[in-house]
Amino acid sequence: MKLKIIFFYPVLFLFMSCEKEILTPNCPVPPVTEDTVVVEKVDWLQDPRDGQSYRIVYIIGKAWMAENLNFSTRNSWYYNNSPTYEIYGRLYNWEDARRACPEGWRLPEREEWEQLLALYGGEKEAFEDLILGGPSGLDLLFGGWRNTNSDFYGIGKNAYYWSNTEENNQNSWRYYLSAAYGEATVGARPKTHAYSCRCIKKSLSSR
Repeated sequence: MKLKIIFFYPVLFLFMSCEKEILTPNCPVPPVTEDTVVVEKVDWLQDPRDGQSYRIVYIIGKAWMAENLNFSTRNSWYYNNSPTYEIYGRLYNWEDARRACPEGWRLPEREEWEQLLALYGGEKEAFEDLILGGPSGLDLLFGGWRNTNSDFYGIGKNAYYWSNTEENNQNSWRYYLSAAYGEATVGARPKTHAYSCRCIKKSLSSR
């Protein structure tokens, strides 16, 4: 899907009047057409806890990290436990993922990942727009994952990103991209698995 993107640095114009962070049926995702303008601004966040910096993009009033979180926690790992893969950030179990974002930031909810999919055209078309080099600027990476038995899989092939939303006591929702199938989906998996993280906040005004 080709989107018209405007970089406008002094002011971020929002194309929705809703005050809620999570959109509802009364505050839906606006449909994307060839005439839709998605306003995107590039910025930087420095994490005061360890000094690491992350590129930020703004998409329809939400600030998204455009790089994978790399803050060290007790239950987080580099792929294959090797700093060679630091560019992919760390893989977190769900409990640590919920606490790993910098102050004022959080994991996206399941609905926010689904809204992102809808904004960029659904499972197939959104895939190309959201991965590295896509017009969204989010640059999602195929960083693989770690299972409960400490085995690592999927580097360069699959991307898994936690949401903040539980399915039940054992599982939480995560966002999945498959390089082999060229699609992006949302599904629930065990909280003990370790996936990548992107943190978000509402808008410029909440900085």
